[in-house]
Amino acid sequence: MLLRLLIVSTLFFANFVNSAGYVEKGHYLYPIMVDIRYKKYDEAMEKLEPYAEKGDAQALFWYGYMKQESFGRDRYGAYHWYEKSIEGGNPYSMFKLSDGRSLRVCEANGWECPEENFDKAIERWKELAEQGDSRAEYHYRYYSRSFFEKVYDAWFSDNNEQAIITAAKKGYNLPLARSIKDAYGKDYREFWGDDMYQALLENIDKNPVIAMYFVHNPYAGMNNEERRNLYLDSLSKGYGGKHYDWAVREGVISSEEAYVFRKAEYIGTGEEFYQKRNVKKFNIEEKKIPELNKRSEEFFNSIEHVINFDEMDFMYRFKPDV
Repeated sequence: MLLRLLIVSTLFFANFVNSAGYVEKGHYLYPIMVDIRYKKYDEAMEKLEPYAEKGDAQALFWYGYMKQESFGRDRYGAYHWYEKSIEGGNPYSMFKLSDGRSLRVCEANGWECPEENFDKAIERWKELAEQGDSRAEYHYRYYSRSFFEKVYDAWFSDNNEQAIITAAKKGYNLPLARSIKDAYGKDYREFWGDDMYQALLENIDKNPVIAMYFVHNPYAGMNNEERRNLYLDSLSKGYGGKHYDWAVREGVISSEEAYVFRKAEYIGTGEEFYQKRNVKKFNIEEKKIPELNKRSEEFFNSIEHVINFDEMDFMYRFKPDV
């Protein structure tokens, strides 16, 4: 039974992601990931449940995550679903329940997380890497090293940077995008060096997080039209928001466009949009409100919803239920 479950779940895994670990738009999990992005957890749970019950290892991870988080779920029940996902060969569930690696999660939830799960994750990542999974290859390299090797790479070599660049060249550019946060408040090029900066430039149209970095930090010779197009492209992929005021002040978008994008953001989350407040904030003429509201709906319906996160982004969340 376990072998059959492993084979089935491995086939599901192959269909769920491409070699870089990203959700395929045609797969049933894609709209579920969109729900998670917009914090529509009830909708995500309802859609996940039938696939989790069938033993889909990838769906089981996300079902366990939904159970674990403090959204009125059952964090103790989450452990069961992670365990089922492990039976299906999912390395991210193995890592999740590995003592000493995501220990805060285990302690906060009162789970038993054996060290052997970490070794299982390493071996599974290795298997997937040999099958061409660049995401698994990156995690295998990172977590299979000893503590001293990690320290050496961090302080005395450029091995970490080369691993990030290699992963990006193979299509897995999330580590590269995350490197922007590591340099927060500093000049990225000075912090990481020319090779990493060049890698950012080469992935500018492949990851909206990276694109948005250059909107805020224009590369040499970048004009305002290119900056605007990059900003709009990022928004059209579902990334952005929170910086509309800045974009208006910088002349990247108009006040009316800012209103359109703000309302579209609220359409995505399902939260209440305070129209009067935003009309005043962006100085919108009353007669234009119906037209702009329509444009917001049209824009939201046109968003590609590129998924910019994976299982590792949610690995250390451990807040228990209230």
